[in-house]
Amino acid sequence: MRNTGKTNSINVQTNIIPTHLTTSVLDETARGIALYYKDGQFICQTFFTQPIVGEVNILKGLETNADVHIRSIQVIGPNLLHVRLLGAKPQVIDMCEDSSFYNILRGISTTMTNEIRSRRYLETTSKKEGWNCIVSLDQEKYSLLNNVQLDNTSVRINNLLILGDRLIGLTEDNRVVEGHLAPEILLDKDMKMKVSLLENVNKLGRITLLSKVPNSETSFLVTVNNTIYQF
Repeated sequence: MRNTGKTNSINVQTNIIPTHLTTSVLDETARGIALYYKDGQFICQTFFTQPIVGEVNILKGLETNADVHIRSIQVIGPNLLHVRLLGAKPQVIDMCEDSSFYNILRGISTTMTNEIRSRRYLETTSKKEGWNCIVSLDQEKYSLLNNVQLDNTSVRINNLLILGDRLIGLTEDNRVVEGHLAPEILLDKDMKMKVSLLENVNKLGRITLLSKVPNSETSFLVTVNNTIYQF
């Protein structure tokens, strides 16, 4: 009889990512379970040994209080990435202006293919603010996308999606907005993208969640109460 009360745990291994990025270092970083920035260093965590017996209930040693946690890295164009982050804005900016940031992203992007378009990492904290960053590897420039301009007013958007050149986000009062990505967004770090309300979506009611449609670069899902709609 299976012992359903048993708790299985596994340790993680913590490695500082060196300046010299070898193939093995890049493979480990790309396939790690956690990637973050702390005290001016990029660090990844991996399983110390592979969990092969039963269910794992506890991961021991995961970092929960780094300066910046990287949540995911997604290819959205040639040498163009969408990076989701958790951290205070000043620390996020410090990380994005570290030259190692671009080298690591460039290396991770080489592990992606037409089938593997993103790398995701464990979200080990909910206490930090979320940020969405567009990164050009060619130009070594970035832009934070969450602060936008709606009807000449500065607003913050969350739950941000990038579909082709479209940016879809959710305002703090649960309205869906849309903007369009252009190269100019990388020229001025303080530029706020102009967005407009998607009235055909917002008329459905209070939007609680946005999500991409799997394997689609044109469609997205919204949740209103207990109903899901596709656009």
